Amino acid sequence: MRNYNDLLQKNFFDIPILGEHFILRGDKKKIIVSETNVNSNLIYTNDFDKNGIFGGSWWSKLDLVSTNKYLRSMVINYTENKHIDFSNIFFNFISKKLEKKIQPLHFDQKVFSNIGQINYLIIKGIRSRNFDSLFRSFLNDRLKLGFEKDIGKSEFYKLVTNFLDRNGMFVDLFYKQIDLDWAGDISSLFLKLIKQFSNSSIPIYLVRDKILFAADKESIILQEIEMFIDRSNLFEGKFNLRSVGCVDYEFKEKKKIFGNFLKSKPRFTCSNRYENKRNFFLKRKKGNER
Repeated sequence: MRNYNDLLQKNFFDIPILGEHFILRGDKKKIIVSETNVNSNLIYTNDFDKNGIFGGSWWSKLDLVSTNKYLRSMVINYTENKHIDFSNIFFNFISKKLEKKIQPLHFDQKVFSNIGQINYLIIKGIRSRNFDSLFRSFLNDRLKLGFEKDIGKSEFYKLVTNFLDRNGMFVDLFYKQIDLDWAGDISSLFLKLIKQFSNSSIPIYLVRDKILFAADKESIILQEIEMFIDRSNLFEGKFNLRSVGCVDYEFKEKKKIFGNFLKSKPRFTCSNRYENKRNFFLKRKKGNER
């Protein structure tokens, strides 16, 4: 972790469109975006036999709401970057973990707005002792998941029942107190990746179950991820990993016909906060290189 944290200190990871010095999560908690909280650690809770989970950095504190809002706006070193979203192969994971073929899901899109909410319900449903414990977990996490409307116990019971009626494969899996350790296994996979790339000065970032990297390193990153996935024995079946690009900020300068340079007008405007932080980072980096 020391080499990885040294690498994080040498690179600039931020959200150009963010005007404030903080991100507001779904539960209204403010996450400060600062160079003082970029170090990452593996956090173990109670059981050291299980995988640790990455924490400590500001991006590790984001909830589902803030992640979905800012994921494609995050930028590494003011250049184009991409990300791989492991939530899209979550069902390959649980098929392997539970040794049961998971069929395509059916769910009410008026209730669930994204796959992250579905994955949460499955993880918590399988891990819970009974419906009451699942409901308590949901109440604690409701706003962080993006369920802004108050949902009472009876309404949540209907929600769960409707999901299980549409997806009968989970009826015998819910309330079995099985910890799928999704976050831990993704963290373990990411740990292998940073060991691979830290010495080569290629920064990569784990935001929940998404891995972000510079676009010009895509072929290298994808090759390594696919190799580690094959070796991990964590996922069932064959699948194609697809990367998603960030929004277009157009940081690079373009040369005009007459030879002078002019900054391209960005498709998305960078905030003053970001520009000030970027300038400070560049000055500090230049000073360290002397």
